Amino acid sequence: MRQFIFPALFLSSLMLLPGCAPLIAAGVATGVYTATQERDMGDAVKDSWIETQLEAEIFDADPGLYSGLSANVIEGRVYLMGTVPSAEARRDATRIAYGIDGVREVHNDAEVMDGRGLGTMADDAWTASEIRLDLIGEGDISDQNYSIEVIRGTVYIMGIARDETERDRVLAIARDTGGVVRVVDYTVLKDMPGRRPPEDDS
Repeated sequence: MRQFIFPALFLSSLMLLPGCAPLIAAGVATGVYTATQERDMGDAVKDSWIETQLEAEIFDADPGLYSGLSANVIEGRVYLMGTVPSAEARRDATRIAYGIDGVREVHNDAEVMDGRGLGTMADDAWTASEIRLDLIGEGDISDQNYSIEVIRGTVYIMGIARDETERDRVLAIARDTGGVVRVVDYTVLKDMPGRRPPEDDS
């Protein structure tokens, strides 16, 4: 997950969540993290590049418009979450994402409203941490394969499930966590046809 403008207050706590390490450490972190992921190293590096490009282009467009927007990229699929100040800004974010090389799909679930306050962000970060800890506690769930984002009590789960049974358990854990009002499932199954991006023949 990459959030474009992020209060320093939460940086240290969110670094505990997969995908939230600073860009300067992305190379090392990606190598360690993907060792246990269903997503292979090549795809993870491409996804990190897409996130970096998306961040740069969003910032160039107007950083103030997208201070509440977050993005996650998994195998070329872009997931946009958070808040934007207008419907036009929401459409522009989708357009920008589709313009980046390597993007296969864009799912824009950003809400049109004012950005979250510090109190709401703290509650969301706490909820995400609880879900992550519960996944870690499940010995037969590969928690490294999932990215958890919580925005105003809505949980967005992205990643690669080994099978439907694992995916259902992950979703159930999220739904049973205190403070959760809705769960949005963006997971894909490991053996789903067409899951991975096509190989680059160039």
